[in-house]
Amino acid sequence: MASTEDTKTDDAAASTARRRRSRRLDSAASGGGRSRRPHVSGEDLVATLTGMVDQLIKENRDLKRTLSRVQRSTGEAGLGQAARALSGLQRRVSRALSSVPTGRGRRAAEPAARPRRKVTDPEVLERRRAALAKAREARAAKRRANAGG
Repeated sequence: MASTEDTKTDDAAASTARRRRSRRLDSAASGGGRSRRPHVSGEDLVATLTGMVDQLIKENRDLKRTLSRVQRSTGEAGLGQAARALSGLQRRVSRALSSVPTGRGRRAAEPAARPRRKVTDPEVLERRRAALAKAREARAAKRRANAGG
């Protein structure tokens, strides 16, 4: 004869199984639980993206107008950062729209989008020259140490 503990565990296992089964049946019948996203065709996706891009272009145009209006009224005081941010966003959008992405990230062989501006600040130039001279001296000392040892 079975003990009361065995009977309790059998009852618990049976009720758990019943609960699990009933949940599965309920969720399957009601359409709940996990579901896949509806499949979107390529044409629908392109149409959606085109609409989104058009909306972004329109918003960008409105922001440019607003920014130029504010710059005219305030004389560009304190708007340098906002103007730079807007031009950076505009550059990124135009780059994304003009090129066809081939993968993630940039290629190593891809040239820079624009050349760096030449540094004309005398203090910066002097610091660069000093750093180069220090690096050359360190490299020469390392070569001397390797040649002697």
